[in-house]
Amino acid sequence: MRRFVSANLAVALASAMSAAQQLPGRDLFDLPIAALAEGTALALFAGDGLRNPASLYVSGRERGRLSLSSLATGREQRVGAQTLALAYAVRGTTIGLSLARSSVSDIARTDTDPQTIGPDVRYGLTVISLAAARREGGTLTSGIALRYQSGELDIEQRRELGVDAGVIIDSLTGRDITVAASSFLWRPGTVGPGGSGAALSAGVDASAITLRRIGNTNLRVGYAWTGTPQMSNEHFGYVTLRTRVWDARAGAARVVTSNDATTRLRIALGARSGRYRLGVAREENPYGLSPSYVFVLVTHLATP
Repeated sequence: MRRFVSANLAVALASAMSAAQQLPGRDLFDLPIAALAEGTALALFAGDGLRNPASLYVSGRERGRLSLSSLATGREQRVGAQTLALAYAVRGTTIGLSLARSSVSDIARTDTDPQTIGPDVRYGLTVISLAAARREGGTLTSGIALRYQSGELDIEQRRELGVDAGVIIDSLTGRDITVAASSFLWRPGTVGPGGSGAALSAGVDASAITLRRIGNTNLRVGYAWTGTPQMSNEHFGYVTLRTRVWDARAGAARVVTSNDATTRLRIALGARSGRYRLGVAREENPYGLSPSYVFVLVTHLATP
């Protein structure tokens, strides 16, 4: 079943977004694109630098990394998103290029009656990123990303440049604790009501118990906060069961806006085998909407 939007409504939405200085389609990136039931700053599994530029860093005996992901929502929302990212290590610095696209399909154009007219209404956002990440002192990884953002709503198209930064600190105080912070889709120079739609995020992930008799199985706990000024705040708590091959994660996110507050359950399963990582995640949506699913595939390029 196609979604129906009148021409007058499309114009109204475009005017509202212009007044709020928010790019069309920015809200679609609030979905867990390229995140395996992870908070924004701690979205490390894909290693694509989208949600935290520091996650791009390639370490060990690897020379590079190729990451792909896909997101799909239910028939009520009809949102689809895809990402493609390539990272390559050059003299201790990882350079990356990525493409992320999220859009809504089948928005039918109508006038004063349900009869469709003309082509479908387009609504989406494309983000192209050039990023760099580097590790300093054995525990600190930092990254920065220059982003080209192009949003479209029907006949309106807006393009702007943005920049994001992120840090990841491993082995904090000599223990198995990871702390991370990042910005997400920040556009300099945008102020006023609604701001730029940029999000700030911080999180901590720590080892709770290691079961050495069961293949060094590690139980981890974590918390991540993501805030978009004047729009929403998300508090996400989770537990992860990690083995040499598997990552199983489950948690609950509390999303608070000016209008309401909802709780969303997230579960994920990831696997590592040789040069490959594969993951799938599910997020429950509020108001009776169908859940969202995320699929991630990562392959590493070994050093010759």
